Amino acid sequence: MKAITPNCHHCAGLRSAVSIIPPAMRFITSSFPFNSFPLRNIPQIPLVAFAKKNNSGSEPVLSPSITVEVFMDDDLEDDILLDDELLDDDGYFDEEYFEEEAEPSVGDGAGGGGISLAGTEWDKKAFKIAEEVCLSFDGELGIYAFRTQLNATIKVRIERLTNKSGSPNMTDIEAFTTAYRMRLDEAEATGDIPQNISIEVSSPGFERVVRVPQDLERFKDRNFCEVLHMGFIRCKGE
Repeated sequence: MKAITPNCHHCAGLRSAVSIIPPAMRFITSSFPFNSFPLRNIPQIPLVAFAKKNNSGSEPVLSPSITVEVFMDDDLEDDILLDDELLDDDGYFDEEYFEEEAEPSVGDGAGGGGISLAGTEWDKKAFKIAEEVCLSFDGELGIYAFRTQLNATIKVRIERLTNKSGSPNMTDIEAFTTAYRMRLDEAEATGDIPQNISIEVSSPGFERVVRVPQDLERFKDRNFCEVLHMGFIRCKGE
């Protein structure tokens, strides 16, 4: 199976992949194993919402942190929402929030997509619930990446299957977060999962991996570059 990853220049230990990037940047496909590498030094800031266990019994609390135009596309909104939690006492951004993520690799459960489970007793159940929640959106949303951590945190990256960029908007993320939090609360009540789980739902991010050939038809009209052996790059659409 080939994979496509946005913003990659060199190869190492993975199957080929194609990257999706904003129009100003390029898709990069790889015919050999590779590690993705950003074409630009831009912080990886996906659309993201957080939801923790609500002990009061009221509606789940959503805390949208930052909204940016991940893919500069007509079907995305161009606005930035700043949450007070990101600011320190002096009104500056907390540097820890902008720490650069590891370079995405295929199946890492993060920027590289796929599923990465920590091996807990509850993570398979949590993933099954996430799949069921996606199905409730009538094929409009899908799971791009899913990861569980030993600190009882679930990180989900969802994608919109009905637009050409694949990137959800903040409304999509909030709706999924609310539905997923409710289902997790039900599972906590029955003892299927622990009661201290928190979730983070976001978009695929500035870099993403696209499977080839499965997803190639969907993104075939976007510009892309194919990274060949020894780093040679062949571009389409330039």
